[in-house]
Amino acid sequence: GGASQLNIFQIFETGIKPITVATELLKPGGYMRMAEIARKLEPIVEERRQPGIVDVEKLNRLAEEALRENYYRKDWRGTKKVFIDRELPLTDCYIAPCVLSCPIRQDIPEYIRLAGDGQYDRALELIYLKNPLPNITGHICDHQCMYNCTRLDYEGTVGIREVKRIAAEQGKITYDTKSRVAVEQLDIKVAVIGAGPAGLSVAYFLAKAGFKMTVFEKHNSPG
Repeated sequence: GGASQLNIFQIFETGIKPITVATELLKPGGYMRMAEIARKLEPIVEERRQPGIVDVEKLNRLAEEALRENYYRKDWRGTKKVFIDRELPLTDCYIAPCVLSCPIRQDIPEYIRLAGDGQYDRALELIYLKNPLPNITGHICDHQCMYNCTRLDYEGTVGIREVKRIAAEQGKITYDTKSRVAVEQLDIKVAVIGAGPAGLSVAYFLAKAGFKMTVFEKHNSPG
């Protein structure tokens, strides 16, 4: 065991055989990890095969790296278990742990996918559905979502907060130029006391619903 997509190339070049991957198959993703390993080996497996020859120098170097590199050590990952802290539904992936751990249940996997595709305006639009302050929470947030990221057992947690920040910065210009359906204004006035994150968020969503909003703040500026 111990072979993965991150070290399969180095192990192969030592000449060790057979290369076993049992440990890797027990991690999240299971046999799907084999595809990543195969993609790494396929281009070079025939041209670099040296039957019966073990390169002791490369083997020793690999053993030294295993003692030094964080990837092989438990401390890089910690001991946290990623799970859903509630009674399991029919399938335990019914809701992503990152979404469940977010206080406002942001659609994290979807906006990460959109940002990854370069669709920053659409990612920002999705974020705004539940979070009106991505330019703030993209910098300052305790990111409980990252502590419960299912990629923890792959290469490490996704930088979810950073993705939000990038989507907010890169998507704003295009998002602001999009045409939007005018909201019917209600003849109802609402006052929000306090221009902190909670107060501003309440004012934002009520204004989107058509209410006439006034935000009161005792300090000179919101925050």
